[in-house]
This record gives sequence, C-alpha cells and structure tokens, in this order.
Amino acid sequence: MNTSSPPELPYYPRPDLVEKVGTVLGSGLTDAVTMFAARRMGKTEFVQRDLAPAAQAWGWHYCYVDLWRRRDDPEHGLIEAIEEHVPAQGWTARLRKPDTLKAKAGSPGSGLEAEW
Repeated sequence: MNTSSPPELPYYPRPDLVEKVGTVLGSGLTDAVTMFAARRMGKTEFVQRDLAPAAQAWGWHYCYVDLWRRRDDPEHGLIEAIEEHVPAQGWTARLRKPDTLKAKAGSPGSGLEAEW
C-alpha cells in the first residue's frame, strides 16, 4: 500500500491579480470577491501566499476561513475560525463583544450563514 503524498505542485505568484483584487475591494464599490476554478488550481495558495500578505500591508483586517475544517458542521467551523482569529490579531482590545455576530459565505445557488 502506497501512503505517500502526491508531489507538491509549484506555485506561481500572481502580483497582477493581487493588484486587481486590491483595486476592486479598495474602490468601495464592493466588499467581496469570489474566485471560481477547478480543484488544485491554486486558489487557497493565492489567498494565503499573495493576497493575505498584501491585505496586511494595506492595513486591512482579514480572516481566512477554511469551510472544510468541519465538513459535518460548517456553521460551527466558521464561528470557531472567527473566534480563533480575533484574539490572534490583537483586535480584542479594540472590539467590544457584540450581542450577536452573523457571518455569511457562499456561492451562487448555495450559502452558509452562522450566528454566534
């Protein structure tokens, strides 16, 4: 039985795409960008390696959430990720705990909403 992992694919930075996303989000015309591509095309790596460092450099607050972390209960996974992220970013000193926190994620035809 072969238990080895598949070989790691090379990653190619996409600075032009980072700039375009920054321009769109910084324009104020929208507050979300959705990426669609087949599996293993580099969406997650783009966000983690290119977009997140750029967002931090721009002074933006962001939170990456992997909705697959709890396949059996994605709403709970979304809330857990937010709860873990806020203290790690040092935001707790500047935030007051809201009565409720609502988060949404989805794609056309499907959606996920969690309330805490």
